[in-house]
Formats: sequence, C-alpha cells, structure tokens
Amino acid sequence: MLEDIERMNLLLDQYRPLLTEKQAEAMELHYTSDLSFKEIAEECGISKAAAYDLIHRTELLLEHYESKLHLVKNSQERLAAYEKMIRSDDPKLREWGEILHKLEEREE
Repeated sequence: MLEDIERMNLLLDQYRPLLTEKQAEAMELHYTSDLSFKEIAEECGISKAAAYDLIHRTELLLEHYESKLHLVKNSQERLAAYEKMIRSDDPKLREWGEILHKLEEREE
C-alpha cells in the first residue's frame, strides 16, 4: 500500500505537466493530502463516483506515460548507479557520484 502511494507520487511528480488541472488537483488531494473520495468530491464539486473515476483514470494514465517514457524508472536507475559510485573505493568515482547525485536531486 505504501509502495503504491510512493509510486503514484513519483509518477505524479514526473508527469504532472501532462495532466489537466482537474486531474492534477484530484491526485494531489488524494495522494498528498490523503483525502477520501468523498472529500475530494466535495472539494471539486463532483460526485463520489466521479472522484473515484477521475483518480482511477488518472492513475492508469500516469502508468501509461511511464510505460512509454520510463522517466521514473530511468531516474531510479541513475540514482542507484550514483549510490554505487559513492560507495566505491576510488575517491574520484566517489566524488563524481556525489556530484551527479546532487545534480539529480536538483532536477527533482
């Protein structure tokens, strides 16, 4: 469950610009503010069923974007490579790993 929430937040961070304002707001309310479908419905002026549908369709859309663009996967792979560099015995490799890791964090 927590992994699902974390994944959705990562997807939302990467692909938010591709969502409509209504989709982004509903996802923020659900995943960041932890609002229920009923609370989202009240906030957005829609029915509870419409809130559920909006969240569900947006989740599928975000997964579709990731399946095509792989932005989250690639970012996680880069971070893992930087972490491996940082743990290296080679001081130059550690230095570059730290630099690249900091640059990656700045991009987020």
